[in-house]
Amino acid sequence: MTALATGPEPWRGFAKPKPQDAPQRARNGSDGNDEGNAWAAALVVALIDHIRPADGTPAAVYLARRGITDLPETGMGWLPPVPDVPVRERYRAALLIWGLNGTGWPMGGQRVLLTPKGFSPRNPRDGVRKPTFGQVGGAPARFPARTGKKDGPLVVAEGPESALSVRQAAGHEAWAVFGVGNFRGAPLPKGRTVILAPDRDARDSKAGRAFRRAVFRQRSRDVDLLIAEAPEPEGSKRDLNDTLKRAGNDAVRAAIGAARPVTDADMEEVEE
Repeated sequence: MTALATGPEPWRGFAKPKPQDAPQRARNGSDGNDEGNAWAAALVVALIDHIRPADGTPAAVYLARRGITDLPETGMGWLPPVPDVPVRERYRAALLIWGLNGTGWPMGGQRVLLTPKGFSPRNPRDGVRKPTFGQVGGAPARFPARTGKKDGPLVVAEGPESALSVRQAAGHEAWAVFGVGNFRGAPLPKGRTVILAPDRDARDSKAGRAFRRAVFRQRSRDVDLLIAEAPEPEGSKRDLNDTLKRAGNDAVRAAIGAARPVTDADMEEVEE
């Protein structure tokens, strides 16, 4: 295993820790990472150590309300309250989704805060119901293909619910990049068809431009890209999970099947 988080924000999503609170499993000093990165590594591992399978928990209830009932065995789980881990909203339970970097090491992820009945809480801190933690840029959540679909394309969506909807409906391996800006740095494989499934942001919005820059960057890496657009109104910000809830698995499967090649209009050159 290698060390975890790198970058300018190793503490994003965490409460300020105290040295005596450091989990014993911290990978201290590995690969010369600084103290902040070692903390981020330890906290990500500590969160994952607390998870339980999602089946039969409020996490499964939450996902079922969103039309998702086929749950993968890896990449997500039910996280009870974690008062011993210095993370924000530590006394709230959550659906935990974690992301992996290019070497397969967990770097961060997202906690979907939930009540005991599987609803989003009414009064989370700062109004954030899905706080991210650690480093999510370059470390997407990865949900394996269903049986018989392992040779198919890789589908990469913005959010975990959208990715899980694709996996359920089409059976393909699906990743979630935790936000449109993270398409650009995702470690997409070469030599395999990759279908990007963004939210339906307005083309000239900040998110729309970020997606076009990401397409340009990934095409510059010679990634074989297609784009699957959710059958939702442009500018609605809806995604394939909204399609699943509205029209069912067949509509999601059809959207993936209709994925189209990238055009010049889909790309915006990145200024270095």
